[in-house]
Amino acid sequence: MSEQDLLNIIDLLEYPDTSISLKDLGILSYLKIEGGKVTAIFALPDLKMDNRKDIANSVRIMAESFGYKFEYDFRKMTEKELANFNALTKI
Repeated sequence: MSEQDLLNIIDLLEYPDTSISLKDLGILSYLKIEGGKVTAIFALPDLKMDNRKDIANSVRIMAESFGYKFEYDFRKMTEKELANFNALTKI
């Protein structure tokens, strides 16, 4: 499988309890594949979210299944990103 295959799979990963992708929600704000490593930055509404590591692990599992090392970091969503997240997750 190729880097593009990995990117396509990661693009489909969904936020817990929704059918909305991490990418569409703005949570997966940065993703780069280079030199045998996948680097991701996750933008979160709240940096103390209980499920933040589960979210990162969903990408880690995919990256490692393709043979890549995985590095990540979290940051707080901007106001614009938070507005998009809230609009998409609104019941």
